[in-house]
Amino acid sequence: QNHVFIGRKNMKVLFVNSSKIESIQNRTFNGLSSLQILYLDNNLIRQLNGFEFEHLAHLRELYLHNNLITFISNLTLLPLHSLEILRLDGNRLATFPVWQLTLNSYLVEISLGNNQWSCRCKFLQELQIWVSDNRHKVIDSDEIWCLSNDTKPP
Repeated sequence: QNHVFIGRKNMKVLFVNSSKIESIQNRTFNGLSSLQILYLDNNLIRQLNGFEFEHLAHLRELYLHNNLITFISNLTLLPLHSLEILRLDGNRLATFPVWQLTLNSYLVEISLGNNQWSCRCKFLQELQIWVSDNRHKVIDSDEIWCLSNDTKPP
C-alpha cells in the first residue's frame, strides 16, 4: 500500500510531471480526496491497469500527455466522474476505446493526437465516429492518425 499522500486531503493541484515516473500503483493518490488537477505528463508511464485514480471523485483535469502509454484499462477512468479535461496525446495508444468516455457527461476537452491508433477496420471505424461526434471536445483531431504494421509514425 502506498501512503505517501495520507494527511494531504486538502491538496487541490499536484505536479509530478517530468519526474521520470515509470508506473503508478493502484490507489497511489488515495489520501488526496480534494485533488482537482493532476499533472503526470512528460514521464515514462507505460500502462494504467485499473485503480490508479480510484477515490479521486473531484478530479477535474488529468494530464497524461507525452508518456509511453500503450494500455489503459477500461476501469482506469471510470471513477473520475468530475473529469472535464483529459490529455492523452503523445503516447503510444493503439486501441483504447475512447467511446467509453461518453459515459462522463462533464468531459469538455480531450486530446488524443500523436498516438499510434490501430488501422483495424472495426476499431478505426468506431474511433472515427466517436471523434466526429465529439469534435467539439477533441481539440487535436487533426493530429489523430492510424498506423498499420508497415507504416512509420510521422
